[in-house]
Amino acid sequence: MSAIQKEILDLLALAKCFKEESSFEQCNVYQAFKARPKIGQRSEIKLLIVGMAERRFSNECIYWAQRFFKERVCNKEERIRIFFTLCCLYSQLEQYEKAIEFGQKYLEIKSEILWQVSAVLDLMVKSFDILEEKDICIKYRKENLKIQILRCNNGEIDQFQVLQAYHGLIASQYINDLFSCAKKTMKNLKLFNLNSKDPNDVRACLDKTRAPQTL
Repeated sequence: MSAIQKEILDLLALAKCFKEESSFEQCNVYQAFKARPKIGQRSEIKLLIVGMAERRFSNECIYWAQRFFKERVCNKEERIRIFFTLCCLYSQLEQYEKAIEFGQKYLEIKSEILWQVSAVLDLMVKSFDILEEKDICIKYRKENLKIQILRCNNGEIDQFQVLQAYHGLIASQYINDLFSCAKKTMKNLKLFNLNSKDPNDVRACLDKTRAPQTL
């Protein structure tokens, strides 16, 4: 173990003594550590980010994530991880403009991690909804629905979660008086063939695992 790794572990152990993040931020030992112009290698900064996240010290986690990004040239995988982390943390802190900012940066990378893309889109929808950006909110609901369908086709999620995505989009369109759009969305809803009033036929359709068609 390097000297800097030991120092970081000691700081994280010290952080456990503080119930409030703000109190830890005022700690002289920690302030002196942060004031250094350069701290550790990639793995050591990641250790700080993970440690702060485990303590639920969101602001410090954001600080180290941004510092990681600014102090080095990051590869695609690192940018994906940092932007995802920042989008999640800013959403938790109810800083929705910042959550949107880093969510958009994440999406620009074209990540192929579908569950993560879906999580970011969920946070974007939540943020735009709270900020009352209705049109943009619907746009991201549509994008998330497409991702959920892909995930279902890949066997990552079940059809119920796809139905939830459909429900969210249709409800949003309906609330915003976009009735023709809501009808169009419902026509694309072909998860089950329920052209029967027989309960046994309905149950049989629901029991099938056939993947949904693409939008």
